[in-house]
Amino acid sequence: MRVKFGNHIDLCKRVTHPVGSNLLLITTVYNSLYTVDCISDTMATELHNKVLVDGYIDVSDFYYSN
Repeated sequence: MRVKFGNHIDLCKRVTHPVGSNLLLITTVYNSLYTVDCISDTMATELHNKVLVDGYIDVSDFYYSN
């Protein structure tokens, strides 16, 4: 899976959406962990489903940290 963070795209091995949470937990192939605040559980669910289907999401518009 690929995830765009601002001006770079990382290859990721895991994207997790804890039930009832507005967060996505993204682990890169280099074992960096990003936490993305998707503002709502609904948006986090949509992005999680999108990465499962398309293999790519852009989280540049959300607050993220690693």
